[in-house]
Amino acid sequence: MVLRLTFALAVLAAGAALGVQTASAAGNPCTSTATKRSVRSFGPVQQTLVAGQYRAFRTRSGWTICDAKAGPQRRLRSFTFDFDGPRTVGVKLLARPGRCLGVQLRPVGKGVPKVATIDMRNAKNARAGATINEVDRDAPGATIVKAVLSSTCLLGIASRSADGSRGIYLAPVIPPNVLIDRFKLGAQATDADLRAFALDGDEVRWSDAGERRSKRYAGRLP
Repeated sequence: MVLRLTFALAVLAAGAALGVQTASAAGNPCTSTATKRSVRSFGPVQQTLVAGQYRAFRTRSGWTICDAKAGPQRRLRSFTFDFDGPRTVGVKLLARPGRCLGVQLRPVGKGVPKVATIDMRNAKNARAGATINEVDRDAPGATIVKAVLSSTCLLGIASRSADGSRGIYLAPVIPPNVLIDRFKLGAQATDADLRAFALDGDEVRWSDAGERRSKRYAGRLP
């Protein structure tokens, strides 16, 4: 089972929080001195993930996302989840530029893998906050075999539970889709079936015990 939680997202101006000068347009603002100082206000940087125009910095307080193409007022966004944020590490950054972002997280030791997703659109109707998609919180020990973010900002997680069962979880990051879809694979499925999982927009493909399967995700309310 994947649990979906939403947390507040702090939006900071790069450097403004500390009263320092913003980055020059000639360089990458996500690697500027101003940005580094702002991020360090949350604690020392323990890890950095990169995907195109985005950088995700892990500190003891959580994660700070930098968008190199955003203006100073929306360049940095930070999120945290106090229950076990410090006990996870980043695996990879999933990005659809100008639309949505996903941070795949792995627990340190036996814990709960998760993917945090953020609506990165610079629009009035952009969804606020970061959504944490957790895998098998009530039965720690699951593994995310594959996580993908489609061109329509559909998050897909193919995972193996601690009991060996396998399943796929689909969740939208931005409207108009709002519904979550999840389904289990058969008892004879293997990790190879999970690795075959792919998204093409809202088209979903995977295999089950080597047999190819597909469906179209429909995430709007009736």
